[in-house]
Amino acid sequence: MRSAAARKARKLAQSRVAMAMVLAAFAGFLHANGIDLIAGSARNETAPAGEARTYRLTLQRGQATEIALRQRDAVGLELRWATHGAQETTSLATEAGRESIVRTVLIAPERTTWDLVVAPSRSDRAFHYAIAVTAAHPATKADHDRAAAVTSLAEAQALRAKADKDLAPQARTLYHASIDAWRSAGDSCGARNTYVALAGLEHEVVDAAAQKAAAQAALDQPCETGVADRALAERLLGSAYINQGDFASGTRETERAVASF
Repeated sequence: MRSAAARKARKLAQSRVAMAMVLAAFAGFLHANGIDLIAGSARNETAPAGEARTYRLTLQRGQATEIALRQRDAVGLELRWATHGAQETTSLATEAGRESIVRTVLIAPERTTWDLVVAPSRSDRAFHYAIAVTAAHPATKADHDRAAAVTSLAEAQALRAKADKDLAPQARTLYHASIDAWRSAGDSCGARNTYVALAGLEHEVVDAAAQKAAAQAALDQPCETGVADRALAERLLGSAYINQGDFASGTRETERAVASF
């Protein structure tokens, strides 16, 4: 009996060790060491499977900067940010695949430090990305407009992620607020990105007409960069045509999406 008890104790100890290892790995995924980001710099990064990268950025009073996170492979990315020590974070995720970008604009009302986390959509693969920070500069109206656009987009995406059709009207209002703010800033690429997200929402709530309108509006933006967003807009436009029974137009737009990449 002592032998059976000893075996049981060993198994219990082993299970505790295994659980501790899992929790340690999970904690490491959520809380990687901070890396200082310097305004006006860019980094190309490779992270091992199961790791998230935490960065820290400080701006002086009245300064602004924009951060762009670019997905470099098939692993989707999430960018989370908050002022240092804050419990609540804001987040945006890539959804257009390789070379898609998420952006945020940080404005310091006083000397402020932010923590930013880059996390992968899956923990079983290494991932590659680029993160770039514009030079710090006195905040302008365009900076404030872009910051407002990002805030509205992040709130809309958070509602969309709840997969609750009853929240769609509220999300649409936020998407359009984001688009209006991008337009006020003269930022057609930001407007395209938000239109693509809106088209994604309409696809999920199965409103083909609204999906087609949003996808077409995304393609109508005079943005010369952002091939990933353009390709996703073309795919969404194609699927909207197909859902409306126009298979010829749907095939044409799908082929354009393939050609874009």
